[in-house]
Amino acid sequence: MSSIEMRVTVPSAFKEMEKNIEDGMNGKPSTRCLHTGYNSIDENAEGGMRKGGVYWLSGEEGTGKTSLKCNIVNRILAAGGKVASLTLEMTINDELEKMTSIFAGNSVSRAIRGKGVIMPEALKKAKELIVQSGRFFLVDQSTVATTTGLWSFARRMVSKYKIDLLTIDYLQLLKVEHSNKMSGEEEVAEQSKCVKDIAGILQIPVLCVAAINAQGKVRYSRQADYDGAGHWQLSREDENPPGPPEYTQNINLFTKKARFGIPFVNLPFKLYGTTGLFEERMKDNGEEKAES
Repeated sequence: MSSIEMRVTVPSAFKEMEKNIEDGMNGKPSTRCLHTGYNSIDENAEGGMRKGGVYWLSGEEGTGKTSLKCNIVNRILAAGGKVASLTLEMTINDELEKMTSIFAGNSVSRAIRGKGVIMPEALKKAKELIVQSGRFFLVDQSTVATTTGLWSFARRMVSKYKIDLLTIDYLQLLKVEHSNKMSGEEEVAEQSKCVKDIAGILQIPVLCVAAINAQGKVRYSRQADYDGAGHWQLSREDENPPGPPEYTQNINLFTKKARFGIPFVNLPFKLYGTTGLFEERMKDNGEEKAES
């Protein structure tokens, strides 16, 4: 870890701030943030995800957490960025199906079952972006299952590939070494500390996906440790959604900067299931308009 450990000092941090101020005032805004690709999210997060920041994406089952994460990853890859992802909920195969569905605009699962179509051109472009670009790195629980394993994976991705973002899907499934004597709250705190240390020491943004129960707490624990640079929470608009996540449903995206206690801001999104297509709504002169 010492070969890539980055220590920030007061002089170095102040010097960086001076340069950012000067550039901003001269019409050259700092690119210190990684854009999610969604204007309303980026604007609320002061431009996007900052290096060293931990960002949380939470919600109950079927509210579109993984789909929104995959959308963000696809948009970063399309913009030339590098992303490493750990999926603890799904296998690599399932994760790739979801990402390809998003890119192609149609469900891969339905096509595999003979009930849908994936155009060859779309599949070719998805392969170029996800596989052949060499900018996307995906592992599942068969490779990384513990906090120690996550540290090793993150260090390798930063030192060897210079990734721009690390994502972790379903953080609470990450095992903590020697957790047999820990309470649920202590285990959640250790998981949270691990990702905060990775973000802070390796100086990359980390996007964590976590399931919560109806009371807004991390599942399997009475405590939600969501202290971080930002927190985006998804919830259903429909009390009785038409079916499981693969069907069209409305969702709400709430966002806040947890560290500074800024209240939630309601950002309406519409999610179209496994294709992961969101309709981003913004207000213009008092009228609502949609951005694709």
